[in-house]
Amino acid sequence: MIDKIKYLDNTGNEAFIQLNTAYKVNEVEMLINTALAGEMLTVTTAQMIENEVLEGKLIPIMTHINLADYGKFYAVYPHRNSPLKTRLFIETLKEVVGVKVPIWETRIPGFDKMYNNKN
Repeated sequence: MIDKIKYLDNTGNEAFIQLNTAYKVNEVEMLINTALAGEMLTVTTAQMIENEVLEGKLIPIMTHINLADYGKFYAVYPHRNSPLKTRLFIETLKEVVGVKVPIWETRIPGFDKMYNNKN
C-alpha cells in the first residue's frame, strides 16, 4: 500500500508526499470503483486503469510532480535461437504490453508529458 509518494524536488533530491489514507485495499477494482463513485482520490499506476481517463471518468492530478523512477521490468532471453515456446511467449507479451509504448500509457492522453516522464 502506498502511504507516501516519492518524487524529486527542484534540486533533484528525493522528497516524499505523505498521504493521509482513509483506507487501504489491495483490490484494484475496489479502488477504481470508489474513485469513479466520487468518494475519494486514489493513487494508482497507469496499468491499473482501462479507458476511464479517455472516457472522462477519471482525471489525472498532480501531473507536474517529478516522480522518482520506480524502476523498469525487462524480459530477456540471451540465446539467439530460443525455443519456440519462448519466442511465442515474448510475442504474446508484446501483444499484451505493447511494442514501443505500453498499451496502458496510450489510454491516458498526454501521458508522455506527465510526471516528468522522460520516455
